[in-house]
Amino acid sequence: MTVSRYSWRRAASSAALGSALRGGPAGRSRYGNPMRAGIRCGASIGSRSGTGNHACSRACSRACSRAVTRGFTLIEVLVAMTIIAVGVSALVSSAGSSAWRADYLREREFGRWVASNELTELQVLPDWPDVGTTNTETMLGDFRWYVRIRTQRVSDDDLRRVDVEVRRDKDAENYVYTVSGFVGNPEVRQ
Repeated sequence: MTVSRYSWRRAASSAALGSALRGGPAGRSRYGNPMRAGIRCGASIGSRSGTGNHACSRACSRACSRAVTRGFTLIEVLVAMTIIAVGVSALVSSAGSSAWRADYLREREFGRWVASNELTELQVLPDWPDVGTTNTETMLGDFRWYVRIRTQRVSDDDLRRVDVEVRRDKDAENYVYTVSGFVGNPEVRQ
């Protein structure tokens, strides 16, 4: 018994189409749709020209109509793009605020160092600080810092209260960092 090339193709196509429509593994695609498994609607099983009748035209037309209705509508795509845009804008905003916060914390830390250094200098110098306000400038971390030192008398005659305020701008009213401490009388310290 000889099998011609066309009759073998007819048998293979018929088996694949029948298996795909029944849900078998031969023609099933990832989505279970026979149209996506490579079987085209309107193609004849027995003819190469595609003009013959389909053996299962009703099942195939239902599969074709489902294949046409699958996919995303324009509204679904727009909603998905809106959700992605909101998420991306939130990430960008978060990254921007994180960068600002990092700069602020770095500036505040440098201000703390400057204020602590000035207070320590006043505490170890052999001179007694005068009561009143003095303004000085210092450099730290490639920045110019403006330091305002306020010295006040307290109830103990051998102590003075010192408030050190550090600013980046000379005329700014607010300060980056402030530290308070006490300086003892140098005659009593020795």
